[in-house]
Amino acid sequence: MKKHFDDEAVVEITGLIAFQNMSSKFNSALDIPPQGFCSPTGRRW
Repeated sequence: MKKHFDDEAVVEITGLIAFQNMSSKFNSALDIPPQGFCSPTGRRW
């Protein structure tokens, strides 16, 4: 990633990925279904 992004961008990308991961885990734990986005596995909620 360092080839394409500076340190500040890598930190921001890492933060965004961490936030999405946290959101996914909370939604799963609270049994919140997807909000209009497709499931890459084709699984129905």
